[in-house]
Formats: sequence, C-alpha cells, structure tokens
Amino acid sequence: MGSEFLNESQQGDQPEGAPQEAASQSGRPDFSSFDAPKGQEGAKVFGMLTDPDNPFLLDLADLVPQEQRVPNEPALNVFLRALVNSGGSDLHLSYNVPPVLRVHGNLKPVKFKMIPADTMKKMIYQILSPQQRELCENGEEVDACYTIEGVGRFRMNIFHQLYGLAAVFRAIPIRVKTIDEVGISEAIAKLALHGQGFVIVTGATGSGKSTTLAALIDYVNKNDACHIVTIEDPLEFVHTNYKSIVTHREVGAHTNSFSNALRAALRQDPDVILLGELRDLLTIEIALTAAETGHMVFGTLHTNNASETISRIISVFPADRQQQIAMQLSTVLTAIIAQELMPSKDGKGRVPIREILVGTNSVRAMIRDGKIPQIYSAIETGKKLGMRTMKESIEEAERLGKISADVAKDRITELAMKQ
Repeated sequence: MGSEFLNESQQGDQPEGAPQEAASQSGRPDFSSFDAPKGQEGAKVFGMLTDPDNPFLLDLADLVPQEQRVPNEPALNVFLRALVNSGGSDLHLSYNVPPVLRVHGNLKPVKFKMIPADTMKKMIYQILSPQQRELCENGEEVDACYTIEGVGRFRMNIFHQLYGLAAVFRAIPIRVKTIDEVGISEAIAKLALHGQGFVIVTGATGSGKSTTLAALIDYVNKNDACHIVTIEDPLEFVHTNYKSIVTHREVGAHTNSFSNALRAALRQDPDVILLGELRDLLTIEIALTAAETGHMVFGTLHTNNASETISRIISVFPADRQQQIAMQLSTVLTAIIAQELMPSKDGKGRVPIREILVGTNSVRAMIRDGKIPQIYSAIETGKKLGMRTMKESIEEAERLGKISADVAKDRITELAMKQ
C-alpha cells in the first residue's frame, strides 16, 4: 500500500472541520475526528466498555508511548501496536464503542473515545487497497492480512453490521514458536517427519490451532530437507527456509480455493502440505488422496476431540461412500491433536491443553470397523506412545502449577458431563 494512498486517505477523507493542519505539523495520527458530534453522543451500546471504573480498562498512552508512534501512519496502526504490546490476541472495532482488545481470553476496552460509524469507515479504508474498498462498497466481507513492519502481521476481517463497518484483527506473531514453546513433545513432533500421513489439529476458533501447526511445520523445516507447501485463507505464519523450501499460498491472492490449490500442489513436487482448513468435502477428499499417495498432510477442523474429528470427516461424505472414506482415513491417519486454551494460574496468559491420538494399528482398526466410541479407551491406554486424554492434560497442568485447582476441577466436570 503506497504512502500516496495513505496520505490521500488521511487528508482527503478527513471530515469537514477536522484540524488537518495541526495533525500534519505534529506528524502524529490525527484522532480528532473520533469525537462524536456534539449533542449526538448516541446510545452507549455496551455501557461497561466506557465506564471509567471498568477494571479491565487499558490506557492507550501506556500501551503505545509517543516514541513508538510513526509520523503520518494510519490511525488504526496505533491500536494494533497496542494489541501487540498488551500481549493480546484480537482487536475489535465496532460502532460507538472504544477499541476493545482480547487479552488472555478477556475483552478489555481501551481508554479512548467512542468511534462513530463514519469515522470507523474512514479509518478502516485507510489500510485497504482499492480492490478491498470495492468489496466493502458491494456489501462483501474482506478477509486478508495486514502487516506493520517491525510490529507484526494481522489477520483481518472487515464486515458490515447493523450500524456500518466493523472489523476484527487477529495478531499473528512474526516469530514462529518452537514445539517446546507451544508444549508439543518431540515424540509427537517426530510423527511429522514420517514420509506420509495425515495430522489433524482441532479445536474451537482461537484455541491456537494455527500456532501449533506452525510449530510442527517449523520442526519439519529445521529437521528435514523437503518441499513444504502451505495453503491458507488468509496466509498467516511465514516461515524462513532452513533445511526445507517453504512455498506459501493464500486463497484469494494466489489461488481460487483450497481444493484447487491442493490439487495443483500435487504437481509441485511437495513432500509436506499444510491446509489451513479442511473446509469441505472436496478438500477433505483430495487431502486423503494426497496422504495416500505419499505425502504428509496437515490440516485443521473445528472439532473438540479425536472421536468427534473422525466422525466429522467420515460424515461429510454421502452414506454410500462413508465406508470407503473410513478405510482411507484408517490407512493414513498419523495423529489428531485436539486442543483448547485455559487461563493460567497467574492470570498472565493461557495454557494449551491437549488430547492426543496417535494412529496405531489398533486405532486404525477401530476407524475401519466403525468402532469410534472405543477411541477414547485407546487414548487412555496409549500413554507410552505419547497419547493423552484432555483430562490427563488438565491434571498435569494443575500438578505443574500452570492452572488453578478450581479451573481444573470445573473443566474436568464439564468434560465428564459430555462423555
């Protein structure tokens, strides 16, 4: 995005009467237009977010000191710097409330003015390309990545809601974490070095699936000489070439769909293929074929545990094909890592908790024979192979002082109710 575009947006999009001259002289982002018109403050949709006594209120001046601000940068950059400096995961921008950060799972408003709809649109448009603006004008969503050099990359989703444009930004760390940092044992990570197979990382949105996958790809990259193709929507983690060549492809920017990119990847001499999401029947079908034909395939699903993941993959297909798909899955499954994040005992972060299933011969027989309910018992008896249940993972985290006893007890109770 060229500086001339940003300058045009900052100057040409200013509302009438905004103090442009003072802003340009100071070289600071101009926040003056964030005031609601006098006498038209509007309804406080979420009163607590603007309550000065809110215990979660964050001070923007503390999060982003003046020396960290860049002259003439888009105003939104300041909030994204605040997101990174706070250690948060997401920035929410919505009508008539201040910017809100999700920090360690909690929503925390920034001590700032409420943002009117017209100002929201102008602020968001400052960072969009002409093509992305056109999508917004046509009432469509924009799903892409935005980069601030030296700060980080952000997965952004721009969308229309009742009162106009809104946006959510997810922080993507510049540095890819290692398996040790994300809490994956080397015994499990070594499964990714197998010549072929299928590794599925599952969990709810925001549970750290992308971070775990990136750590596994980093492990392969540093320990094996191969060609890794990543297919994501949008592109998130960017890997440096170490022992391997890493080809990054983004749906929308570099290819039309996951299935098209995956089909093309099979003609690009890949050893490892990472799919950001096993989105539909066709993508899952090609992924299984890729694993069958000698590739290591990684993918994600929004499921909560290993048994549910297996059932979901099989049930996507018509009834007359499900036995065939179960057979295919049983021959290629390497591991399923189901994870969630729980609040840390010190309140300063979140701790990954995982259920891990390894594709042993007995597990593959259960899948092939449709004995999915027995998968949990296989995990319980597979500790020597690195398998573990979610309950065991929670108990270990409590024993190591990572999570509190109350949090552990409550979650174990919830798990027991679902079995």
